[in-house]
Amino acid sequence: MLYTASITAPINTPKTSPTTKELKVKAGYITKIQVLIPSGHSALAHLAIRYGETRVIPWGDDEYIEGDAETVPWEEELELRGEPVSLTLEAWNQDDTYEHTFYVRIWVEGKPRGPDNALLNTVLGRVEGFMERVLGAGA
Repeated sequence: MLYTASITAPINTPKTSPTTKELKVKAGYITKIQVLIPSGHSALAHLAIRYGETRVIPWGDDEYIEGDAETVPWEEELELRGEPVSLTLEAWNQDDTYEHTFYVRIWVEGKPRGPDNALLNTVLGRVEGFMERVLGAGA
């Protein structure tokens, strides 16, 4: 499932008192997040996403998504438990002239991604070849 949200940080929103917005999603696994940063941000607005007290994007308590005219992709596999699940968007803004909006897309799947079958088959084939060389064919 795809969930979307936006959050606007007003002019001079301090880091110590960010604007927040709750996003309700179904339980499952976050598999991908995209953050669209429109032109004009000039890296003056900052965004973080939390699941409870855990920072989902980016990792690190003093790290934030920031930029200008770009989409930031984030591959993830984070389990979300319970219903309803609430993610918190946090934004702050150093710009003293303009407010800035972030647009967020979050993909949640019902089950975790499985292993890459092509890679698994390659590894198993190599193990089988090794065993045949060590133990002899037909063993």
